[in-house]
Amino acid sequence: MSRAFSRHPALKRDLVEIRTHIARDNPEAADRVVKAILRAIALVKQSPEASPLYAIDDPELDGILRRKVVTEFRRRYLVFYTVTAEEVRVLYAHHGALPIEKRLDDEPHRV
Repeated sequence: MSRAFSRHPALKRDLVEIRTHIARDNPEAADRVVKAILRAIALVKQSPEASPLYAIDDPELDGILRRKVVTEFRRRYLVFYTVTAEEVRVLYAHHGALPIEKRLDDEPHRV
C-alpha cells in the first residue's frame, strides 16, 4: 500500500517568503534555493524514512516528525515533515538558524 503525499498550506507561504527575502539581494540565488528545497521535497516523497526523526516534546508529533537537510546550502534550510502509515506530509521549509519549536507549537499541523 502506498502512502498519500501532501503539503501543508504553510509550505507555499514558506517558499514565497524564502524567495522574497533572498531575492532582495540576489534573485538568481533565490531561485536556486527554492529549487533546492523543491528537490529535497521530491527526495522526501521518494524515501520518507531516509531522514532522521526530529525529537520534539509534542505528543502529536513525537515519533513521526522528520527533518530533511537541504544540503546544497550548508544546512541552512530544512524541510520538516511527518510520516505515518497512511501519509507523508510536508509541513514547512525553514531556515536552519531559526528555532522550529515555537512554530510547531503555534501552527496547526493538520490544516
